Amino acid sequence: YKFPSDRDRFTITDDENDKRTGWDVFTLTYDVPTPLTAIVHPNAMEIYSRVFSLLFFLKRVEYVLNSTWRQSAALHHALIKSAQYNGFDLADNEGYACATIFLRNISMIRQSMLHFVGKLQSYFMFEILEGGWKRLERQIKAASTLDQVIEAHNHYLQDVLRGCLFQESTDGDGSHHQQSQL
Repeated sequence: YKFPSDRDRFTITDDENDKRTGWDVFTLTYDVPTPLTAIVHPNAMEIYSRVFSLLFFLKRVEYVLNSTWRQSAALHHALIKSAQYNGFDLADNEGYACATIFLRNISMIRQSMLHFVGKLQSYFMFEILEGGWKRLERQIKAASTLDQVIEAHNHYLQDVLRGCLFQESTDGDGSHHQQSQL
């Protein structure tokens, strides 16, 4: 028996009847080969799908924010060209000064948002997913039974859910630390 390549296991889903955009409905699924389904069960695949959707959404936000930068730059350029075409002195034009201040404020807010989105992506990717994956690898190497491997993977998934803010975090005494649900 020849196992199919990993490339053949990925599928992209797009429902033609759905009126949402590709950003909203795009999903990536992976068909887990039969021996591994004991560890990577359907519930685990749902969790991986939720995390993928979150990361994909953050990429969309980053894309939209970058698009607004391009639009602002084009608007600023158009203001300058329009003023030059109509013979306005930009140094003395109050309307141009107000528009420039407004565009500068928009730019500062956009940069703050881009910074936040970038830091959030980094946190999810490197602190939660990669850091947790390294712990999972160590636990799998130390495991001596299949049940220990399954338990390690399930623990990793729970850590990912908490780290990506999908699940409330509780202390040993039962107190809640975060109430945010995505």
